[in-house]
Amino acid sequence: MSDTASPQNPSRATGPPPQKPSPRRARLALAVLVLAHFALPVDFNIVYIALPEIGAAFGLAPAALQWAVNAFALGYGGFLLLGGRAVDRLGARRACSPTGR
Repeated sequence: MSDTASPQNPSRATGPPPQKPSPRRARLALAVLVLAHFALPVDFNIVYIALPEIGAAFGLAPAALQWAVNAFALGYGGFLLLGGRAVDRLGARRACSPTGR
């Protein structure tokens, strides 16, 4: 069997095999992912701490304050889906670059 693409086996990619990321780059990626994963509980804690002030500002009853948390969660999830779709359509490099290149 050859390692190149052929009409019989189009799933084989041509070109050099993918390289493993350097350990330093892998650790940096892990650190970014851990930090991003930590940000969500921190954001929800900020909303929970601010609930009394949110209720006072909007005149909400204590039972209605859960809607503020739900609104935050829906907005967060919506932007998360939007960002994922942008990365799928544009590619990670173009979606995450400030210049768009």
